[in-house]
Amino acid sequence: MKQFLKNNILYLAGLSLLLVLGLCFYFNMSKGDIILFFSERRSTSLNYFFRFSNSLGEGYAYLIIGLGLLLYRFSHALMILVTGFCTMLLSQFLKNFFGKPRPAIYFSELKGQPEAIIPVPEVELVTSWTSSFPSGHTMAAFALYGLLAFSVKRKDLKLLFLLMASLAGISRIYLGQHFLQDVLAGAFFGTLVAMLMYALQCWLGQENRLGRRGLLGLR
Repeated sequence: MKQFLKNNILYLAGLSLLLVLGLCFYFNMSKGDIILFFSERRSTSLNYFFRFSNSLGEGYAYLIIGLGLLLYRFSHALMILVTGFCTMLLSQFLKNFFGKPRPAIYFSELKGQPEAIIPVPEVELVTSWTSSFPSGHTMAAFALYGLLAFSVKRKDLKLLFLLMASLAGISRIYLGQHFLQDVLAGAFFGTLVAMLMYALQCWLGQENRLGRRGLLGLR
């Protein structure tokens, strides 16, 4: 554990800073204020940027990275797919458990402000009673890029993966699909998944090495 913290102190410190900053906004702003802030400041360039950022937490991001890792090591590619599957199961469990309304439902039916959120072109607001908490996209992004960050040695790549995961989370607020608390929870739970998957990856790697040594010892 100490070695893990030492190797990933920059990533974890950056993540902690982002979470603390997010909590400061959460406790000092009304629910949905950040969504309205973004909604009132739409621009073509920002719309394009955050539509792209949103794709970083999509399922095909797992598929692309998983296929890419097949060229390097099958076990790593398989771990990416397992991470995606576990994240999906945990996300659905938490969403069903908490059952919070999406921003579009919150503003239209609970606040009586159906026109509060200005939709981003080419993005359809979720208007069904699918649970908003936590953000599945954010959880998927932090699980995927967190695992990649823990698996590489270069500090610049660790920070790049943190940035990619963070942008995926922020995009969910900008697009009006999630509240700040949904994204913060998604980042937290996604990171937990990444840490567990990394621990499993290390354990399996150690078992494989021990197995090879045993086979060699029989020769």
